[in-house]
Amino acid sequence: MPRVSIITPFRNAARFLPGYVDTLRGQSWRDWECLAIDDGSSDGGADLLERCIAGDGRFQVLRLPPAGAEGQAIERLPARPRNHGLAHVGSPLVAFLDIDDLWHPRKLEHQLAFHAAGRLDLSVTAYGRFRCASEPLLAMRCPPAQLSAPSLAYRNPIPLLTVLVRPELLVGGFPTVPHEDYLLWLNLQQREPQLRFGTLPELLAFYRLHDANQSRQPLQVARWTYALYRRHGLGRASALSRLGHWGLGHLQQEWRERRQRSALPSGRQGVEALLAVEPQRLVSAGP
Repeated sequence: MPRVSIITPFRNAARFLPGYVDTLRGQSWRDWECLAIDDGSSDGGADLLERCIAGDGRFQVLRLPPAGAEGQAIERLPARPRNHGLAHVGSPLVAFLDIDDLWHPRKLEHQLAFHAAGRLDLSVTAYGRFRCASEPLLAMRCPPAQLSAPSLAYRNPIPLLTVLVRPELLVGGFPTVPHEDYLLWLNLQQREPQLRFGTLPELLAFYRLHDANQSRQPLQVARWTYALYRRHGLGRASALSRLGHWGLGHLQQEWRERRQRSALPSGRQGVEALLAVEPQRLVSAGP
């Protein structure tokens, strides 16, 4: 049994597939399986991936079946392929890596050691945001040191690409809504207030920004977030109030990061350079 199962949905992402395969094959920790879920690609990506991973039994390419007429509303949501991957997990721990993102070569090695030392249920790492791997980072972020109701109230501080979690905590899977990971953490913290959580403040994951990111459509994301708060059980007034704080927090973070960009600890190094050296250690974001 591999130590970690890595879940990756993809659709029409052929241009990212070689880099994705390289970021996994380059991991210093080699005891993993990858469940790559083809969510209806029409660009030949699934065939390309099969060629890229030929001879490497750690990879599995799973084809997501059509949702059917009754499932049209959820057919294009990321929750569905992620849940399909969860149903095939064969490891005691699960990680998530979207097809366009990158990991430091020592990401699994360092995070697994940190996770085991703290006997954690859920661990996360610091991460960087970038557009092009040859260019400097746009931002460096570190999740909070604790998973608490206040830390989750007005934002999602836990990007999936940083997560290592016991799969039994994800029974029921991701909610079939946009922003599915945020609602998952809200529900998980409410259901498991004594969850053993830890943040490794090392720059081990890299989130790629591009025009196809759902997060680049702020008005749509705001609507999704309001609906998410309502589904989490908040009344209309409480959901609107929390949405206002959510929007203000995002604006403040963007403003701070724009001002601090020239002073990032990574300097003018591109992501490619950061992947070639030992991971940088950041200051934790606090509670």
